[in-house]
Amino acid sequence: MADNTMPYLDPHNMALLQTLGTVSNGKSFSEFTISQQRGLFQEIQKPRPANPGITVSEHVVHTIHGEVKTFLYMPKTMNSAIPFVYYVHGGGWIFGGAAEFEAFAFDLVTKTGIAVVFPEYTLAPEKQFPVQHEQCLEVLQHVIKVGGEHGLETDRVVLAGDSSGGQIISAISTLNKQRSLNLPIAHQIMLHPYINVTSEILGGMLRDPVWAEQQKAAYFPTLEDRSSILGAPSRMSEEEVKKYMPPTTLIVADQDPFKDQNEAFAKLLQTAGVSCGVVQAFGSFHDVEIFHQARDSPTVELVMFAIAGKLREVMGC
Repeated sequence: MADNTMPYLDPHNMALLQTLGTVSNGKSFSEFTISQQRGLFQEIQKPRPANPGITVSEHVVHTIHGEVKTFLYMPKTMNSAIPFVYYVHGGGWIFGGAAEFEAFAFDLVTKTGIAVVFPEYTLAPEKQFPVQHEQCLEVLQHVIKVGGEHGLETDRVVLAGDSSGGQIISAISTLNKQRSLNLPIAHQIMLHPYINVTSEILGGMLRDPVWAEQQKAAYFPTLEDRSSILGAPSRMSEEEVKKYMPPTTLIVADQDPFKDQNEAFAKLLQTAGVSCGVVQAFGSFHDVEIFHQARDSPTVELVMFAIAGKLREVMGC
């Protein structure tokens, strides 16, 4: 007889759940130090992917908040300048980098022929809010300024971010308008964004309020920062959303602890008149497109084709 007490996960997500349990010895990530959590995530995401059809170059961008290692992923066969996606990674602001998120970047390049720019911002608690936002914003400004020298079209850009990276890209969109920077942000793609750190996490697989609080404490110096619209963009008013948010694609998973806040944000955008399309990944949990073990599931493949289709539409390619 089937066990109806556990929420449904498709076979790929179930295999990933088992892998997470094996790597962590059945413990929650909150039982490990932040340094240990970084090591666990690196272990889960091994081996680092390879793709002979993609050129990877590493650059250092100097910002007022320190140097930011920035990776550029481009198709090897290109005859002219190409558009780019500016991708900001998740990891609760405390872990992750290019090595762990590279497979997702490769997918975007392969499925679209578009380049990906990946800033490896300083993790928390080594630096705290709003340093990560400012670093990522400065890197984007730099790329738009010099991108033509590296084969990039810079007349428009799509922002993309998963989990806490989704929060950072929403802040970039907001700061772009607040500071009248006139960056050509045409669209933002948010995958399972962690966009309301003031709300209680009520459900979903891998739900761990202790771990969530650990991440927030590492990243946010004050409660005031947590509740600002840069820290918690879903607290925007309809007027602010209409003013600051570009057209948006939002990816939600039905077993994600952030599902409720993702859906609430989608409703806020749509009610305010912002173009917002929503795709829900069935039988999946948080950041499923990122984890190696679940990325080849039929559902993730469909999600990636939806993202690629939207990118090609926005970029006109």
